[in-house]
Amino acid sequence: MNTTGRFGVLSEEDVRKAFEGRSKSSQILRAIRHEEWVRMHSEPDFEARGSAPMGRFLDMVKSFLPEDKYATFLGLLRFPLPSVDVVDAVFNDLADIFTGRDPVFSYQFHDPADADDWEWYRKEVLGEPGFWEGEAWRVFRSAINSVMVVDMPSERPDSDDRRPQPYIYFVPIARVIDYGKDDRGRMVWVMFNDSFGGVTVIDRASYRRYERNGSDLGPLVLENKHTLGVCPARFFWDEPISIFDPDVKRSPITKVLSKLDWYVYSDVAKRQQDVSGSYPIYWGYEQQCDYEDGKGHRCQHGVLVGDNGAPFLGPDGQPAPCPVCSKHKVTGPGSFVTVPVPDEQAGQPNLGDPVGMLSVDADSLKYSVDEMERQRKFIVDSCVGRDNTIINETSLADAQVEATYEKRSNVLERIKKGFESAQAWADSICCLARYGSSFMSVSISYGTDFFTLTVDSLQKRYEDARSGGASASELEAIRSQIMETEYRNDPQQRQRLRILREVEPYPGLTRNEVLNLWEKGRTDEQTLELKMGFDAYVGRFERENDNITEFAVAVPFRDRVDTIKQTLYRYAEETVRERAGASHPGDLSGSGE
Repeated sequence: MNTTGRFGVLSEEDVRKAFEGRSKSSQILRAIRHEEWVRMHSEPDFEARGSAPMGRFLDMVKSFLPEDKYATFLGLLRFPLPSVDVVDAVFNDLADIFTGRDPVFSYQFHDPADADDWEWYRKEVLGEPGFWEGEAWRVFRSAINSVMVVDMPSERPDSDDRRPQPYIYFVPIARVIDYGKDDRGRMVWVMFNDSFGGVTVIDRASYRRYERNGSDLGPLVLENKHTLGVCPARFFWDEPISIFDPDVKRSPITKVLSKLDWYVYSDVAKRQQDVSGSYPIYWGYEQQCDYEDGKGHRCQHGVLVGDNGAPFLGPDGQPAPCPVCSKHKVTGPGSFVTVPVPDEQAGQPNLGDPVGMLSVDADSLKYSVDEMERQRKFIVDSCVGRDNTIINETSLADAQVEATYEKRSNVLERIKKGFESAQAWADSICCLARYGSSFMSVSISYGTDFFTLTVDSLQKRYEDARSGGASASELEAIRSQIMETEYRNDPQQRQRLRILREVEPYPGLTRNEVLNLWEKGRTDEQTLELKMGFDAYVGRFERENDNITEFAVAVPFRDRVDTIKQTLYRYAEETVRERAGASHPGDLSGSGE
């Protein structure tokens, strides 16, 4: 363990020793290398050609391609890399951690006024929950080794808010100089190059900023004490790449980085094949080329030679190609190559056609397309816990769907816990800084039961359950899941459908099925009437009262539902009585007595 500041409070001497010693430089370097590799495949970087992971990738390609093919490969390699699109698909699926049902953000304070202030502060100033779905998610995607810091302004902002105003930001691992941890692996101090051109040091007692004189640490220019009792900095992500390297954090795409390299090679090789294989190649017997450049160089079998027959070397030290013959490339439309004329004097009769055509190898082209799709599916499946299309296949057996659903849920659960831990830590430090001892505890849950199944697959599950004789409670659970999934991005509509589901008679049955019940005497005419004219009666209710989601919002949900249901049944009863009165004038009861 690094003994510099082992208790989390650095002396001036400790700071300068840490700056010179940089005890964690090897861990930081490994984390930087890992992140560069991740970023090459996750960010649309148009300058990635000169990066270290790109150099390693090109060395790999160069090791098995001949020189001319490697030159063509470089010409076809374009940025952003095709792997960025695959990684987009991975992280779009993983972002479902923010769609969990019934999320809980619970903060406990001794003073209720502080609780109210915190709800305002975290939403309006810290920008939660959007901060975690936006800025933190981008860090998770491309800079997972970053250090998360809760800082406070060195000067009080010009506002009416007299409380401390903490804020959260991320420090890229490439800017970290050194850090220390306790026996439990928690960060107790950190030193990094700040955005002002100086060096910031944070420990369990203070925030400090130093000037930087070239490669040397300059004088202390600012020191702010704090009473948090902990270092307000930590690694953003908890999950390490291995137990032997706990300070290098594991990205969701860490295990497929080499496969992403190969995916890029396959994509460029496919383009190379598309260029050379999309058009037929014509051939014919070679004819003597009479090109001369006026400098004593003439064409001989496609290269320039001198009067003595020796090849003329170009600037690269290789035989210079004939400018006429070199136009006959083996790629692109209208390609034409020559073959030697059979030597009849040597007993090679000329029995073939003088010209011919080589057709495209369609099977090879199809294989390349299929292989690219296979690689893409494998990578996505490995990272998100399922194939990107399999969950939509309604022909799958329920056991297959359940297994895939559970596997993906486990992946999302692990990532969700990482974000819950990071947010709980950051929010607790902010609350300690702003409210002191009034703050008691925080509990963060992003919810459960993520939207991992599509509406189509849920509809099939519902139909299978109905035909299989599932109980009413099982059917209702699936119907609820369908509604939540279909309107997961529209909470207003979800609330409306929830109320309608509560007040509609026999919500799991069709109108014809309810009519069949009435004909068998198993329900009354009033219920049948409400079922048949349900949409019209809901419309009348909203015309006479209010939008069904805004009606009596201050009343408990159960009482709201009871009031709406009673009103709708009254409408239906009026219709039944009017119908009966029309059949039996003077008899309002409809009994006929």
